[in-house]
Amino acid sequence: MSLAAMYNKTGTVRRYEYTTSVLGTQQGESLTTNATGVACTLQPLTAGEINAYNKMQAEVTHRLFCPSGTDILPKDEFVISSTTYEVQGVMDDGGRGHHKKCILRERVES
Repeated sequence: MSLAAMYNKTGTVRRYEYTTSVLGTQQGESLTTNATGVACTLQPLTAGEINAYNKMQAEVTHRLFCPSGTDILPKDEFVISSTTYEVQGVMDDGGRGHHKKCILRERVES
């Protein structure tokens, strides 16, 4: 079975965009929708994986698999239903351009 057949969710990629002043400094930010309807699979990380990432100073909770052509970058947000995840890392899983694996942190609203 291919990974694409296992995509069981869809989500939205949102990206912060910054404006630059005439002096070249960043001054404002806005959150824009970069892609919608992105097919994906979301999995919680195991306790061992969370501990390993925490040792590298990365607070993470989930992994996401999506098609290799998805425009997603670290610091983007990925929204599934009403849950927002912050993208901490993106990699070409397996190194063959087949799909991307993203490491995420679930945003908990207080």
